[in-house]
Amino acid sequence: SMSMDAIDRKFTTAQAVVMAFRAGIDLLATGSDIGRFEPAARREYQSLLRAIRDEPALQQRLNESVRRILLTKARYGLLDWTPHDAAAADAILAAPEQLTAARAVAAKSVTLMRDLDGQLPLKDNDAVLLIAPRERDAVGFYNSTVLVDALRACHPKLEVALVDVRPGGREIRAVAARAQKADKTIVAVFNARFYTQQAALIRAVNRPVVAALRNPYDAFVANNAPAFVATFSDVPVSLEALASVLCGKAQAVGRMPVDLSRAQVAPTVTPTAQPSPAADPAIATPTVARRAARPVVTRRPVIVRRPIATRRPPVARRPPPAAPPALDPLPPPPP
Repeated sequence: SMSMDAIDRKFTTAQAVVMAFRAGIDLLATGSDIGRFEPAARREYQSLLRAIRDEPALQQRLNESVRRILLTKARYGLLDWTPHDAAAADAILAAPEQLTAARAVAAKSVTLMRDLDGQLPLKDNDAVLLIAPRERDAVGFYNSTVLVDALRACHPKLEVALVDVRPGGREIRAVAARAQKADKTIVAVFNARFYTQQAALIRAVNRPVVAALRNPYDAFVANNAPAFVATFSDVPVSLEALASVLCGKAQAVGRMPVDLSRAQVAPTVTPTAQPSPAADPAIATPTVARRAARPVVTRRPVIVRRPIATRRPPVARRPPPAAPPALDPLPPPPP
């Protein structure tokens, strides 16, 4: 995907798509998140289109890519493909055996990254507050009702605070004040690394149980959370599986597929009676932000600095590649 950090840190995606196309890539993926990546995809398309129009050599390069793509589709019969009936597909996926398989996959995906002070599973006498997005963003299948109902099924006294996917400072301070009265607070987020307001919400709550409903990399902005659990999905069966783990009805048997050792919890978490606007610019009011020349940070995440890489010796440039062999002719169209 062109949106990976390995590319973003050195080039704009508009530059990277042209470079990748010159290198011989036939298909470029911008990202799976419809809505958030759509504007970026349009910019990348325009950048590549300008480069092809300005350089005749790239027009031949484009023809080669189109030819290879069409040959591959013809080889697998995709040129004769017709759309399936969406209603029929929904009926198949709603079959009992399909739902059973989906629930099994979701149950095996829930991953407990850490629970340092034994907050999980929830106890019957715990005063629990769930803070979760009110509705989904432009991506995914999140439904807050599914998560609330699944948790209340095992914890009837559950208190709920639904917030905007981009909560403002007033909303963050209000739910953080409610969290002070709870024994345990569950903060459900998705893509908090991109939605900085969700990251501010995590920091405003003392010792939360953070549930990452989509992206496990939210662990990097949840350093104040002694407990962190990831579902990798916000579909209904994943939300139900999360509730089962939080309530102790099931074990979290998932394994983190990537190394998140640098996203460990901070060594100390200072409890506060109220989240301070001056302590977090993301929740500060304009007046307080202007007065706070040097913000007081009460919880600082652990920062593990990467070792300084030594310069690599110069590498001899390879000779230019030979001209590509002639391409096979396209197969005749079906009768």
